[in-house]
Amino acid sequence: MGKKITAVITIASLLLLFPIASHAKNISVKPTGTQTPTPVVESNVNSFDLFWPMVAGRTMQSKIYFLKTLKEKVRGFLIFGSTQKANYDIFLGIKRMLEAESLIKSNLPDLARKTLDRAASEFSSANSALENAKNSSDSLQETKDEINTRLEKLKKFTRFMIKEYPDYKESLDNIQNKLNSITI
Repeated sequence: MGKKITAVITIASLLLLFPIASHAKNISVKPTGTQTPTPVVESNVNSFDLFWPMVAGRTMQSKIYFLKTLKEKVRGFLIFGSTQKANYDIFLGIKRMLEAESLIKSNLPDLARKTLDRAASEFSSANSALENAKNSSDSLQETKDEINTRLEKLKKFTRFMIKEYPDYKESLDNIQNKLNSITI
């Protein structure tokens, strides 16, 4: 019985340490004489790490993708306040970017471009909602901070995608321009 408990504890410990160890490959240590080594994060961009817990989920290639978009429309309809709508539009834009990345990796260029166009549309909607928020008394700083954080991550991810997937440069440049035009 004691060996089984020891084995379970060992396995549980390894499972808990595995996620830490799997992310450790993205960090390199540069020794500098007698000083303590400083971790240097590599310039690789990983959408999972950048946008966790968001994932692409269903993409346009799925037969039930319409249910996903229907749910998103209903949810968006129930959001009041321009700043909150802008935040939701940016959230949806992130989802479209993650879906596009998945479609690009699956070698489905037509669907990837359509998805990138939808992302650009979401970012345009977010910009319009933020313009409306400026004209109203709707100013929730916490939401604005979240929007700024998301925009910075999106800009970084879009720059990475432009470099990584040059065939989609035109669509990604359009998205980058839309992201740069969003001001809070």
